Amino acid sequence: MEKKQIIIISVAATLLCIVLAIVLLNKKELSFEQTNDYIEKGNDLFMDKEFEKSQIPYVRATTIDSTHPGANFNYANAQQKVGKNELSKKQYEKTLRNIEEKKINMNDEGKAELNTLASNVYHNKGNNAMSQLTSLDSLLAVYAQLEEMEKAGTAPANAKNQIYNLIQDNYKKIGDPIKDYKSALRLDPTNDSTRYNLAIAQNYEAQLAKILQQMPPPPSNNQDQNDEKKDDKKDQQDQQQQQQQDQKEEEKQDPNQMSKENAEQILKALEEEEKETQEKMKAKQVDRKQYKVEKDW
Repeated sequence: MEKKQIIIISVAATLLCIVLAIVLLNKKELSFEQTNDYIEKGNDLFMDKEFEKSQIPYVRATTIDSTHPGANFNYANAQQKVGKNELSKKQYEKTLRNIEEKKINMNDEGKAELNTLASNVYHNKGNNAMSQLTSLDSLLAVYAQLEEMEKAGTAPANAKNQIYNLIQDNYKKIGDPIKDYKSALRLDPTNDSTRYNLAIAQNYEAQLAKILQQMPPPPSNNQDQNDEKKDDKKDQQDQQQQQQQDQKEEEKQDPNQMSKENAEQILKALEEEEKETQEKMKAKQVDRKQYKVEKDW
């Protein structure tokens, strides 16, 4: 009798475990369905170019599953489209970490699909970095105008050095998208769109390197630093006198010549040209597709 009671209790406990397992499984399936529903809603808005609105369902998907690579990837793409470049960069990096975590318990087929997704992430991450670079055409145009003003004696004192520093800054930054495109190709060597964008980035880097070789570097700001500190008060007085003299010369200047204000306006025009050029660069680059709901990552 006692043995029979023990058997009944064991069966009841087993049934309870089965019920709990079914509840947990149903809950997981429900969460998976909700996550994918949100991703699909975000994709529909994204395809309709409602990039700002598409972020809302992507965020809701990540609140259900914070490590979902597809939701995080598409959220990063939406952020990039509305100009949130730094946030987009961080989101791409988060997606890559999510993918590496998911690959640990994946079979070969699952790892291959995640590698393809990671390749897409690196590709778009590279595009994001490229979109923040200054256009080479704009830099060359403004630099040529400054050279003409230098011949006429109307160029601002440090304008050429500023252009040099700007080119050098872009030369340093171009390395990031090149690394991203190369990482994308290592994961998906057959993708021609990534190879095309890599060629654009490498050509950009080569041209910047050539320009930097031709341009004289700006003088060191640390030269005679100790002497400048001693004569700081005298320099301030000289600067004030020079400003007064420059103002008088500008008043007498031939109206047909370029003034300092005109030169500064040209430099400001660089920013306006950049907006147009970035749009052209985006048009040349090949974007990768959004993540589509296919797998339960």
